[in-house]
Amino acid sequence: MQIQASIQQDWGMIEHQAREQKMKQEELQSLEQSLLSMRTAMAESWGRVNLYQEMLQPVQDSLDGLRQKLEAIAGILAQVQQTGNHQLQTIEEMRFSSLVSCLVRLQHLE
Repeated sequence: MQIQASIQQDWGMIEHQAREQKMKQEELQSLEQSLLSMRTAMAESWGRVNLYQEMLQPVQDSLDGLRQKLEAIAGILAQVQQTGNHQLQTIEEMRFSSLVSCLVRLQHLE
């Protein structure tokens, strides 16, 4: 009778351990499925990122070209401004020189 009780107790422990193992196995399968879903979502996200990069590259190239053109225009405008400043200075010098000449002539006339 004691052997039978011991066997039943051992059998109960085995069944309990089997249920726990099954629950852990189901939890592991659930975690594996969740991991697979996350990997799939991540792969889809990277696919979209790569697609966006491919779509944006021509825009980036165009913007780089525009920036180079604007920098060239800015350089030309700086040169034009320097030339304009030099011309204004020359005009002022010519006006001053003309004024001085007029004053000298007026003094000679007096």
